[in-house]
Amino acid sequence: MIKGVLFFNGGIILNLLIRESGGLIIAPINPKELMVMPGKVIFTIISLLMATIILLHVYSFFIHISIKSNINQINYHTVSDIADSGIFTNTLYNELQEKINKSGNYTISLRLDKLVKSGIYDTYFDKDEILDRRLRKGDRITIYLEDKDLTWFGRLVNMSFLSYSPKVFIDNRIRSSKSTPIAVDAQDIVKGYDVIADIKDKSVMDDIAVLVKTKMNDTGKYYGSIAHVYLDMTNLQYGDSADEQYPAINYIFDNGDFVRSIEYDSSDYVILITYVQQ
Repeated sequence: MIKGVLFFNGGIILNLLIRESGGLIIAPINPKELMVMPGKVIFTIISLLMATIILLHVYSFFIHISIKSNINQINYHTVSDIADSGIFTNTLYNELQEKINKSGNYTISLRLDKLVKSGIYDTYFDKDEILDRRLRKGDRITIYLEDKDLTWFGRLVNMSFLSYSPKVFIDNRIRSSKSTPIAVDAQDIVKGYDVIADIKDKSVMDDIAVLVKTKMNDTGKYYGSIAHVYLDMTNLQYGDSADEQYPAINYIFDNGDFVRSIEYDSSDYVILITYVQQ
């Protein structure tokens, strides 16, 4: 068995006395070697710390890129839905807000460039003037998303380390801007009983007519007053003629799906509501 005894002089280790079986061995120790050991330990700690920070940068960078790609995809699909439907509904806005806020704390900025005539637009930024508003082919909608906070990657990039501190704040918050022209005039889908109710409601309005096109009559039938520019006779009620009884050509199925489109005059007043059975 080996036993060791350390000899000190003024706090410095001079020799190591080792007892082996059969005798003693004096093993001298160089003090300079012992002085190097704390430096190696500090260097190792700093190296491990730097390696950890680099790994965190790489890992957080890929998370940052993944979140940015996801936000861009959500924004792209939203503007595509608006372009194809011709309307930015409040429901779609709430869905967008819910989806993006799963990945951060985002603000939504809207811009609507409404076509007045070729090359001339009216521009709107207020959400209340954009949502649930009829859009026409040629209008342009822009959605800008911005995270209020930095991601992990953004925080690490701007973090001070040891004696190093970034001279300039790097604002790499996630942003997404998508813009698209409206491809079609506004349309929406309603049920047959909604169509029947609308015929009744509009029967008291001389300046609005209703046109219903069923699968058996793609020419359609008008409802409204003879005072209307599109009508040559008054027809205010649905269901009082033989062609509106089942299974005649103008029969409206209560649960049938109808696409509703609205026609406006030059002053932006409704003049015709058209329902086409799907």
